[in-house]
Amino acid sequence: NFAALLGGKDAAFHRARRNELFTRRNTLEKAQEAAKSRAEHLSRAEGLAVREKELALAVQKEEGELALLRERLSALREKLALEAKIRSYEEERKKLREGSPCPLCGATHHPFACDAPALADASENALDKLEKETEQLSSALAGHRRDAVHAREARAEAETAAADQTNKLRQALGTLSRTLSAALSAPLPDDENAASDISEVPSSALRSETARTKGLALPTAWENEILSALTLTNGAPTLVPLLARFIEEDSAELDRAEALLKSLDEKEASGRALAENAEKLRRLYEEAQNAVQTEEKETLRLGTEKTALE
Repeated sequence: NFAALLGGKDAAFHRARRNELFTRRNTLEKAQEAAKSRAEHLSRAEGLAVREKELALAVQKEEGELALLRERLSALREKLALEAKIRSYEEERKKLREGSPCPLCGATHHPFACDAPALADASENALDKLEKETEQLSSALAGHRRDAVHAREARAEAETAAADQTNKLRQALGTLSRTLSAALSAPLPDDENAASDISEVPSSALRSETARTKGLALPTAWENEILSALTLTNGAPTLVPLLARFIEEDSAELDRAEALLKSLDEKEASGRALAENAEKLRRLYEEAQNAVQTEEKETLRLGTEKTALE
């Protein structure tokens, strides 16, 4: 029964409902796109924040290691300088005589007069190795410092992009209903300004209070589902699948509305065709009636003329 399909509503109501569903689905798709993009940027920012901490620890460790290497390098250079100085006194050492004072220190006992103190042959090699280690560590430290700066800048960019998508998400969700718009713009209990993050939407009790204060209807089940999804975590992981479900449900209802309106249009077209055919039949009937009346008048006229002639 077609009347039963209309549910007691006229065609204008169903057309308005179809347009409403179409607009709502498009808005939900925009919200879903913003929510996906926002989640991706937040995930990237979170990963970069972890990377920043790792780099900070690496920089701190390498700075400590580099300080120790430089101390060792300085000590080794001093040692090599001292050894070089000792070797430079080779000729003076040969002039020393036991019992005679040393021209440098005045000592009369000269334990190294015959044999010079043994010096490590590997000192120069150790210096080269230590200098290379210091250079490599300095290069690694500089690289990690650059990486830390890049990670910090990239995280800031990701957070800015996430904030932009948060605003788009708020706008899209706020377009769905006045109740959502009011709830998403409501200030937090301890903050005079509007919530700056999408995860800071008001609690269920505050939503109801906000609705009463602004003279709005209490949040419906689907509105509360959206608001609850937003309050779970900053990333709102359940929001995207929730919006996908709403989009699927609205698409199914939109398809039904389209099918109903198509059937209605077909019946209206059929009704118009029947009306046009009925009008044509009426005109043909009138034309036939007129033709009969004209024929009868002509017959009567001819009979009258014949009688007159006789």
